[in-house]
Amino acid sequence: MGCGFVKHDCIFGDDLNVNEITIVSEVLKELDCPILYSLSPGTSATPTIPKDVSSLVNMYMITGDDWDTWGDVSAHFNVSRAFAAAHMIGDKGL
Repeated sequence: MGCGFVKHDCIFGDDLNVNEITIVSEVLKELDCPILYSLSPGTSATPTIPKDVSSLVNMYMITGDDWDTWGDVSAHFNVSRAFAAAHMIGDKGL
């Protein structure tokens, strides 16, 4: 038996919708097979957001996508620093 993966995009940053995440999480838990539920920010995510959703998902991305520019990559360091300081990354974050 395998495992499914659902990446819910553009829902974990400025577009946060806890009600939608809750509904999707409940539907996935009712299925007969294991499914990993992952959130992805469309735009900026802050360290306060995971507290609202960490019990509903298996994982979340803390940065948006890169578009082959140094600015995209370098911005990840500040985001990672903020989430690490808030203890919201790694297994302790969930």
